[in-house]
Order: sequence, then structure tokens, then C-alpha cells
Amino acid sequence: MGSTTVALVTYPRFVTEPDGNKLLFEARIGTSGSGDEYLWEYDAATHVWISLGMYVYGTVDSINAYPHGLTYTSGGSRLHMSWCWRETPDASTNHDLLYIYSDDHGRTWKNSSGTTVAATGSSYVTKNSAGIKVWTINQNRGLINQEHMAVDATGRVHVLLSHMPDAQADDATFDSARTKSQFFDYWRNSSGTWSRTAMGLPVVANFRGKLAISSSNNVYAVLPDLRIAAASAASGFASWTVLANADSGRFFSDPLIDTARLVSEDKLTVFYPQKSSPNITVLDYTVK
Repeated sequence: MGSTTVALVTYPRFVTEPDGNKLLFEARIGTSGSGDEYLWEYDAATHVWISLGMYVYGTVDSINAYPHGLTYTSGGSRLHMSWCWRETPDASTNHDLLYIYSDDHGRTWKNSSGTTVAATGSSYVTKNSAGIKVWTINQNRGLINQEHMAVDATGRVHVLLSHMPDAQADDATFDSARTKSQFFDYWRNSSGTWSRTAMGLPVVANFRGKLAISSSNNVYAVLPDLRIAAASAASGFASWTVLANADSGRFFSDPLIDTARLVSEDKLTVFYPQKSSPNITVLDYTVK
């Protein structure tokens, strides 16, 4: 930033603003279990970066936020952020689903009810900020951080999370808890009400899935081991159906999705590293 070096940058992400002329850069400054979230903005006309500042203050409470996404409404200008807290470097201390949104490209932030809770660079989201927790998920539930989030054209927010079902007893050993974990769709309707739908699909180790939304606002989940599931807007996202799993066992790690192509062409394009190979395979599916 000019002559100032920014240190301890982890989990960087770039988000293009809707008009295409500016770019947000978001990153954690700090460490696992004790870090803060910061924003910077690049202007394509002036070729200058500016620092917006800190907006999530984790070190004050010796925690850190792990964002599931920093995402604009599809075709809109509202910026959404969801995350879990982590209390220590141990992933078993991940907990809760938190949510805020901004209508001025990250300058000010509101909770799910519309109350302003932070102004980037001057006042911050903390563990005790009012109304930011939208779903309680306790520690020792196998909740993995930084899964995924997508927002449709109506402003409905979908957060893909994986953790143990409610009936499972707590397990403080993260890898063990993951063997009993499943995927869930947490979603917020246009009125601000949050719901949860169990997908009924198990996780694969510590890998993460991805979400994408089509032009019809149907939601697609591309899950580890290349399982593709979908839920329809017409049904109120009440259930998830597996559409494809023929490539099970072929790929390794986390998939990536060309989300823009799904909206513009009804083509679901998935990028996936092959097991025991340097190759990354691109798979195309036609969405009807």
C-alpha cells in the first residue's frame, strides 16, 4: 500500500464490484484463532489501491472469522459476507453461522435484520456484535471453515456448510467428527428469515464443496468426490436431488465452478484435480 508493507496476510480473495471498474481485496491479518478481516479497493480508472480498513475485529476476543464467502447479489449491488468463528488454532473450535451485508461496497455493514453493526476502518464487527449470529452451531461438531456461499438474483443467500447432524454426540477430535459429518444448505429468504435443509450427503475427509446458481435461481452443489446435487427455487429449496455421481473416486481435493457461465449459458463447468495426476480436468454439464 504505497510505501507501507502489509504483513501477516492470509486467505486473500478478490471480488469484482458490479460495475466492473473497481475490485475489492479482502484478507485476514493475524493468525488462526486470533485475526482480523481487512478490505482494500482498486480503481481501474486511477490504477490506485486504497485501504478501507478493518471491518471484523477478532483479536480483541482472541478469535478469528473464517469467511464462507464475500459475494454480491447476482446482478445486484448488495455485498454479503458469512463466516464461522474459530476460538483457537484447533479446527474443532469452529462454531456458529454469522452473517452481515453491505450496500456501499464494504464501507458499512448491517446484520440480518438491517441494523448497522460496523463501519469499515472505524467501528468493527466483534464476537459480541448484535444480531450477527443467524444459526447456532456449537464447537466440537466437525464444522469446517471456509466452505462456500452464493446469492441469487432475488437476494436469497445460500451457505453450504458441513458438520455432524444434530443427533450425533459431540466429538472434540476434528478428523473423527468429519467422518460423521454431512452437508447442509443454510439459506436466507428475501425477508431475512433463515432456514436449514439437510442434503443427506456425507462429507469426504476435510474437503469442501461449492455452490452455484443458475439463471432460474435453482441452486447446484458440487461436492467432493464429484457429486452434483440440486435444489429448485420452485420447491422452496426443500430437498436436494443427486444429479450426477458417475465420476466418483476419480478426483481429489476441492472442486471449482465457473459460476458466471452457469448464469449466462446454463452450462455447469467444473474444474477438478485428478487423483495421482498433475492434470486438472474440466467437465461441462448442461443444465435444463
